[in-house]
Amino acid sequence: MLEHPFELAGWVTLIAVFVAAGFHLIDGARRRKLLAEQGVLESEFLKAKLGAARVEWDKAREREVGWKGFANFVVARKVEHGTSGICSFYLKPKDSRLKLADFKPGQHLVFELHLPGKQQPLTRRYSLSDRPGLDYYRVSVKRCLPPRDAPDAPPGVGSSYFHDQVEDEGGALGNLLLVGCPDGSFSLDPSASEPVVLIGGGIGLTPMLSMFNAIAEDNPTRETWLFYGVRDSEEDVIFDEGMFLPGVSDLLAAYPNLHLHICYSRPLDQDSSLLDSQPGRYNKGRVGVELFKSLLPSNNYRFYICGPEAMMNQVEDDLIAWGVPEEDVMSERFGPPKAKAAVGVAPATITFSRSEKSGIFTGEVGNLLDFAEAAGVPIPSDCRSGACGQCKVAIVSGKVSYPRRVNYKCPPGSCLTCSCIPEGDLELDC
Repeated sequence: MLEHPFELAGWVTLIAVFVAAGFHLIDGARRRKLLAEQGVLESEFLKAKLGAARVEWDKAREREVGWKGFANFVVARKVEHGTSGICSFYLKPKDSRLKLADFKPGQHLVFELHLPGKQQPLTRRYSLSDRPGLDYYRVSVKRCLPPRDAPDAPPGVGSSYFHDQVEDEGGALGNLLLVGCPDGSFSLDPSASEPVVLIGGGIGLTPMLSMFNAIAEDNPTRETWLFYGVRDSEEDVIFDEGMFLPGVSDLLAAYPNLHLHICYSRPLDQDSSLLDSQPGRYNKGRVGVELFKSLLPSNNYRFYICGPEAMMNQVEDDLIAWGVPEEDVMSERFGPPKAKAAVGVAPATITFSRSEKSGIFTGEVGNLLDFAEAAGVPIPSDCRSGACGQCKVAIVSGKVSYPRRVNYKCPPGSCLTCSCIPEGDLELDC
């Protein structure tokens, strides 16, 4: 029996402390259990998220890497664009398990064509003319006719094959074509913010369509100017079926930062009403820097150019003269420029170290690739226009220069032999 009330109060307090401690321990155990269970759930959730991210990464890599060599594609559709001489070909993999490799707007496809009666296959490159992310590839090919100053010359072999031999069999899947993965350094990032000017002359419109459609679809607030130059309305295909993405007229009206200007250098009589009624869109004359100066607020743009050689050379030179930095002038050529001698080049000794051959470069053959081939030194090559980098060779000693601008940028210590000439004696590792 407790003698004092204080002892009773003490025992009550002590018991209360023990009870509280017990509840605290029980609550702590419960909380630890809940936290452990929550940790397991979060761990499983993170594993699931990582697994999903890994799947998406693998899919993205699969689209990016694509396939090796050439794969069989079928022609899903063939669309002729009036009297322009241009046909669009919609391509899908023959094997439905083959995933379309992703590409950057402006890039091209490589085709290996096996022509009747020809032992060696023909390689051709055609720009992708629609935006990425679709369930098909599209190329638009212009029939290459003999030049006006040489009417007896043969027409373009590759374009003639596409126009005359490749069909879609009335809507069914047509001819098989051997197609390589999208390639090329002439491209842009449609999600970027820098303002751009896209300049397409004739069939050079095709990579510009890919670029413009991608920007209009993914980033329509980006300031974008598209200039398209053709002779007349009969060659004008820009509003033909499928060229622009659907609803482009509404997009142009909704986004004042998207601009389209079409230039007719030799308009027909019936084109006068079009030129008069839409002076803000249709212009009489050639695409050129004087037109840019009259429309653009400044020269602070990145310029992309594709078209006939003479037009591209003129626009490139005029842009540089206008003060546009050379690195902001990008161009895509359809093939190697016409061979011409390198004027004013001092004779130089060229040594091919691995082949143990040498010779005197005088500039008559135009570039180092032609010189090497004439000397019996094989160098792998493809586009021969400074775009693909296949003819890149390491420099052992000496220097080179580039008489014309190229898209492919060689790493230090190498040179693009299809486009450069020596600056004095030179030794190459080939």
